[in-house]
Amino acid sequence: MEKDIVIVGAGHAGLSCAEALRTKGFKGSLTIVDGQKGLPKERPPLSKGAIVNGINEDYSIPLIKPENWYLENNIELKTGITVTSIDRDAREINLSNKNTISYTTLVIATGAMPIELEITQKHPQSFTLRTSKDAQEISRAASTFKSALIIGCGYIGLEVAASLTERGLKVTVLESEERPLAKISSSVIAEKLVEIHERRGVKFRFSNAVVKVDRLNTEFRALLQTGGYEIAEMIITGIGVSPDSALASSSSLAQNDNDKNSICVNENFVTSDHHILAIGDVAKRVGTEKRIESVDNAQEDGKQAAAHIMKEGKHPRGVPWFWSDQYDKTLQIAGLVPLDYVNVTMVSRPGKRGDGFSVWGYVDEKLRSVEAFSDPAAFAIGKRFLSEELSPASSEIMDPSIDLKTIFKRRRAKV
Repeated sequence: MEKDIVIVGAGHAGLSCAEALRTKGFKGSLTIVDGQKGLPKERPPLSKGAIVNGINEDYSIPLIKPENWYLENNIELKTGITVTSIDRDAREINLSNKNTISYTTLVIATGAMPIELEITQKHPQSFTLRTSKDAQEISRAASTFKSALIIGCGYIGLEVAASLTERGLKVTVLESEERPLAKISSSVIAEKLVEIHERRGVKFRFSNAVVKVDRLNTEFRALLQTGGYEIAEMIITGIGVSPDSALASSSSLAQNDNDKNSICVNENFVTSDHHILAIGDVAKRVGTEKRIESVDNAQEDGKQAAAHIMKEGKHPRGVPWFWSDQYDKTLQIAGLVPLDYVNVTMVSRPGKRGDGFSVWGYVDEKLRSVEAFSDPAAFAIGKRFLSEELSPASSEIMDPSIDLKTIFKRRRAKV
């Protein structure tokens, strides 16, 4: 008897799981339910092209999958409908349109929601960014206003800062940490990012938290913890996301109290109910250092969950990687930058073109990460080192006269 699989969430994790199931030969019923209206769209362009080009009628946010893909793969896509609750005993989900759907296996891929500040929520010219609708609203506002205040200096904050600057707005970024990307990148990369933004007129206020926001006619005044204030016509909050785990809470699935109530899953993404899996930003696997929020990680989760459902056993997981486009520059990171270890060595290496360079992170001379700033060649080879668990000597990486391909071949030959 074929299974009835229901996936809640049509983001990168959910669709990756659905695609992998069909590719692996799953013939049963496959339904995807998502609260957003319309066909699921790519998320990376939301902070970039969707804001820069949002007023252009010829621009549209790319779809994750074309419309005919769902029909060709016999996948029922229900959008604009939310799952209100899970009946674990009956193995049914209840929908906002009062219907129910039965499942043999349920996959929760609801992602995460932007963390909002109570002091900015009530203002109509205050925004967060997670959906295509959010991006459209920010883009429209950028056509009206001339200044923006961005709270948070992670990937989203930096990319939105770049996009609004390209739209001609005066941008100020506030960050409670001492530098951008403080929890995921090296200080060398952070300094370079500040440089490229300041060169284009972006103002940074680090080690600063907003304590109050006042309305002054058509502008906001943000009062800072360290004293002083910043004034702007619109505010974008980008201080991170929180797992959208309300379904887990209401159905009493185990959650991680120390990780924003993400859903607890084992190495196969199975929750405390063996009929329910959870993948993507909403889930945290047992034994992992941290929950990784990226498109690549979400897609990997989907593929691995599908492999478990199809009883293929555990598949090797690739090296986690991230990227960020800001202006005409690209930052790529492979592995997890070792920020909380002792005996850490960070080695910089110049690239072959322009101002590109890479930073290689070691713990006890074992390679843990490669950060590449506009240096795709270093990123590609660095990712191969990490994938094959090879560690080039830091002294070799420091020497630009030795080609990276040569170093890779030497290390591989010694294995």
